[in-house]
Amino acid sequence: MLMLQRGDIIIGKWTNRRYIILKKVGQGGIGVVFKVKDEEGNIRAIKVSDDISSITREYNIMNELQKLDCLPKVYQIDDTIIHNKTFYFFVMDYIRGENLKEIIKYGKLSIKDILSIAYIVVNFFKRVKEAGYSYYDIKLENIVIDKYKKKLLFIDFGGAVEGNLSMKEYTPTYSPEAWGIEVNKGYDDRIIFSGTMLIVNMLLEKEVNPFTCSITNLVNDKLIKLKLNKIVEKFVEKGLYIKYENVNIYLDELKDILIRLNTSNLKIERNYDIIDIVFICSIGLFVLTLIITVNYFI
Repeated sequence: MLMLQRGDIIIGKWTNRRYIILKKVGQGGIGVVFKVKDEEGNIRAIKVSDDISSITREYNIMNELQKLDCLPKVYQIDDTIIHNKTFYFFVMDYIRGENLKEIIKYGKLSIKDILSIAYIVVNFFKRVKEAGYSYYDIKLENIVIDKYKKKLLFIDFGGAVEGNLSMKEYTPTYSPEAWGIEVNKGYDDRIIFSGTMLIVNMLLEKEVNPFTCSITNLVNDKLIKLKLNKIVEKFVEKGLYIKYENVNIYLDELKDILIRLNTSNLKIERNYDIIDIVFICSIGLFVLTLIITVNYFI
């Protein structure tokens, strides 16, 4: 495991740029992420790995997908020597915010918050597919709400691959196979299931484990106890069993549910406001805009 302390300095071999380590902020399947300060005093994040192919692939894919506007901006890629060993790293924006796993610790999100997040997530990964890539490692800690830029961002793209290549990384909780669910339509099935499992985990305020809970128990016991709106309950059940022909049909139904909830008089209790969703219809497209309310405790 790569061990760096506050004050340690990483120097790029090719750019000769210096980065002062401020703290470790995370660890993914292929590397460690540190908060750093660059030579101009900018606060950045760097991802460091001893796997050149994986770190290069992740950098290239994130750079290619910048136009989707849901990823941290990436800067240069370089390598360095740490403890007499070569490591590879790339520099990206440091996100000032919290991931969804941290956020649900504060209290319940509303149904509208949760479904709106799911819409943005699934729609984003549909667009990733349309751009020629696949991503399978969808989970709460990989989705961050930037409270300053007021947007939802996706981090840790080490699990992204070109086209329909086999999965590099995945988390069992969000994998249909781990729950005994058959996958017939490839990527669409996977992001439908993963998006729905995000909904379930945000509702339950914890991540369920496929090795200690069956899909039947999840649907017929844990979800029933939540006493969801029947329309929402049916949608979640269909998503978990992947009863949708494709991701577009899934998103259309989710959009319709959100519009119903947005126009209904349904009162939803919550401990704090995280996200309000504004629906904008423009040139026949449905656009979701995130407005973050930084108000963690009432």
